[in-house]
Amino acid sequence: MHPIYSFIARKVEKAPDGSLNAEGISNRIEVPSFPAEVRLVVVSEFVIVEADFGSECILSVHILHEDDERELVSLRSSPIVFNHEDEGSASAAKYMTVPLPLIVHFPSAEKWIFDVRSNGVSWSRLPYITALVPRHRLRLT
Repeated sequence: MHPIYSFIARKVEKAPDGSLNAEGISNRIEVPSFPAEVRLVVVSEFVIVEADFGSECILSVHILHEDDERELVSLRSSPIVFNHEDEGSASAAKYMTVPLPLIVHFPSAEKWIFDVRSNGVSWSRLPYITALVPRHRLRLT
């Protein structure tokens, strides 16, 4: 499995045709207060070639503080196996999109790095900012 790209979204749903619909693709979230519990989805796409069929991949996301790379949390998927029977002929390259839902407890307004890894090898580092909602946008009730 060879990674192509990854991104962070607020919500991902599978459409009837099998494609994924992503909402809230961003590298920033604003919350009313900290600590904040945030639901996110890290979406990664891979190309799978004949030599990869039947192999196992563990996808993991390590959320690191941008300044000193101390780890806030790391999360990993169950083993992902791609079988050529799933998609027809084993002779052609196939694409596989993997959504990994996360619930993250951010302690404060900071800059973070989402380090996406396949079988322990880092291949995507996504910047992410947590911030307070600007005061002028808070609604008084």
